[in-house]
Amino acid sequence: MRSARQIVRVCAFLALAAHACTGGGGGGDASTQLPDAGGELVREPTLDAADPDSADGTGDGSPAGDLGPAARPRGKVVLISIDGCRPDALFQAPAKNILALAARGSFSWQAQTINPSITLPSHSSMLSGYPPEVHGMLWNDWRPGYIPVPTVFSAAQAAGLRTVMVVGKEELQQLAIPGTVDTYVFAPGADENVVDNALVEVQRGFDLMFVHLPMVDYQGHLNNWMSDVQLQQVAETDRHVGRILNAISPDTTVIITADHGGHGYIHWSDLPEDYTIPWIAAGPGIRVGHQITQPVRTLDTAATVAHILDVRLRSDTIGRHVQEAFTK
Repeated sequence: MRSARQIVRVCAFLALAAHACTGGGGGGDASTQLPDAGGELVREPTLDAADPDSADGTGDGSPAGDLGPAARPRGKVVLISIDGCRPDALFQAPAKNILALAARGSFSWQAQTINPSITLPSHSSMLSGYPPEVHGMLWNDWRPGYIPVPTVFSAAQAAGLRTVMVVGKEELQQLAIPGTVDTYVFAPGADENVVDNALVEVQRGFDLMFVHLPMVDYQGHLNNWMSDVQLQQVAETDRHVGRILNAISPDTTVIITADHGGHGYIHWSDLPEDYTIPWIAAGPGIRVGHQITQPVRTLDTAATVAHILDVRLRSDTIGRHVQEAFTK
């Protein structure tokens, strides 16, 4: 694994390469609560999560790919990763579209990413269900080759489903294993460009789409996590997420999460601010206005997507689908 100094150098390069935009759409009071459909409140989290390595994350979930007793929504999945987004940033921005989605779905403000809490290793775990010691993707830049373990895209493609990736960082191409992704788009620049390309793919049709939005992370590295500039970017990113939500069909399940949080100008310490991430699911068969109590890890995202699509991950996958999010 790279040294901390090398990681800082990589992240600094990525940040400087990004468009220096501060975004917009951050008007209004920084509300910390949002009523859900039943009059309850989606409350702002406190970042006091346990060490991510201490929780087994299985909760009452079934093994990855197991049919289990939970209801099976049928349809499409959009998985949106907001790079570097802390749960509390969604409230302080505020991210009105994302919080409204949480209010009509199931959510955790205490989900945990992996160690090391950096972009490529975390997304490798998010899409495969394997921890870094298994998938081996411990660097954070583009290199020739691909992740050496199957991903949820492998399972979806094997089932004959149409798969799409639209990403804002070049290194994520290593997750698009040849033969597993029908359409891969690297959309450099601002989140607006990523979403513009994603909306084209929505019109073309898909069963599984992964959308990666990089700008919250870039603004954290450039201007400090939870700074006014970064929170403005969270609000701007939320506006673009709203464009996706408005374009997809009602049979689509949406999962929104992040690869890591951050504090100061970094995100790879052992602080809860770096490891704690939002995890939201909404769509057919998902419980409404429900705060998830079982431990949720980024490892569990691939298994949850597989459960929704009714495809099977490999039996040795570590992640478990978040069963509590589903209606019984």
